[in-house]
Amino acid sequence: MNNTDSNEILNIDVFDTDTDRCKIRIIPLKDYISTYSKIINSAHRVPYNQIILFSDGSGTLRIDNIRIPYYSQMLIPIRSNQVQLLEKNNNADGYLIIFSDDFMSPDTDAIHSSEGLKIFSSYSSHPIFYLSNDDFENMVQLIKQLAFEVDDYHSIVNYEIARSILNAVILKIEQFINAEKPLPYTFDTDYKLFNSFKTELEHSFKSDRRVKTYADRLCITTKKLNHITNNFYGKNAKQVIEDRLILETKRLLMYTDLTIQEISTSLGIDDPTNLVKFFKRHTNFTPARYRQSYTN
Repeated sequence: MNNTDSNEILNIDVFDTDTDRCKIRIIPLKDYISTYSKIINSAHRVPYNQIILFSDGSGTLRIDNIRIPYYSQMLIPIRSNQVQLLEKNNNADGYLIIFSDDFMSPDTDAIHSSEGLKIFSSYSSHPIFYLSNDDFENMVQLIKQLAFEVDDYHSIVNYEIARSILNAVILKIEQFINAEKPLPYTFDTDYKLFNSFKTELEHSFKSDRRVKTYADRLCITTKKLNHITNNFYGKNAKQVIEDRLILETKRLLMYTDLTIQEISTSLGIDDPTNLVKFFKRHTNFTPARYRQSYTN
């Protein structure tokens, strides 16, 4: 756990790099809330993917700029490094799965990385699920099996079983999404290219926002990249890049005291007036007005 000043967003890391051989942990939600009570009520990030299943209680969780009321039998996935805070908590309990991309996919197959999953893919929306009684009980049993294998970690066999159960949990959540809206893609070459684009974007959106740069890195044309992002994201590549920049700007406005000039510099924009114009064009708010509306 790292403490920072008001110009930075707090960070929680539940893993011990010296003793944790595999980056996955299943924590009773009440224990997690108690352990990190001084942090989770403030804006913070967790540098790993999370899946929260609520079994009891209610309250409000904020993820980036989205406020989510939660209650029993609700499931919420959270992508690594999303900004979150627990605004209200009335005796919440349940299960928290925290895991790294490396654990889920040690062979770095893009198909099975978090970037390749619908539950972790969007910059502009956030999936939440209220589970039926049967789906809730099935999910609880899967999580308990996963916890047993992780707690009983002695060999590569436990590791592979745990990874298989985690994949089953994730695919079950993907199935919930498919039931609501069929996915417009298959696990083919274009799908891998889309995931590679998002990975490149995460690494470089502050320094380079040219569509051609990302197309060149993937060894495809800009037309091909636009075709791929439209299929898998519903927007062209330029819009995906802009969504990522808007998301980061909102995070810094909401959860830090950085000035507009400082935010602009941190995002690789030399002139803050350009950030103001860009942000207003996409949100109908100036950055100052957006920050004020969140504060109010």
